[in-house]
Amino acid sequence: MSEKKKKNMRGRSTVAASKKLQPFVEMEDIEDAISFSKDETHKLRVSLLNWYDLNRRDLPWRSHQREDEEKQEEEEEVERRAYGVWVSEVMLQQTRVQTVIAYYNRWMQKWPTIYHLAQASLEV
Repeated sequence: MSEKKKKNMRGRSTVAASKKLQPFVEMEDIEDAISFSKDETHKLRVSLLNWYDLNRRDLPWRSHQREDEEKQEEEEEVERRAYGVWVSEVMLQQTRVQTVIAYYNRWMQKWPTIYHLAQASLEV
């Protein structure tokens, strides 16, 4: 590959390759290229969930139900959890988990449900 030094707009040297760009090559989706049996899929799923149980971080927007607790939740609690996850997802698009936790906790104290948020003024 031959390389030439060129000066950019700011007068700095850059290295430009004279190699032609390759045409776009379509690739198969992984789902099309690899197929797992039901047994393999089950084993992978169990393995991933076991890893998650051992390694997950304790985050305020995650629900940690114990096995001995009732599995049925009231609709209000499901909505509250969904709202909390939504708030965390929006915040996590902007910064790191470590930074979001404090903001998330303050937000949820001020507006614990979407109904509280809907009643807040735009100035707040």
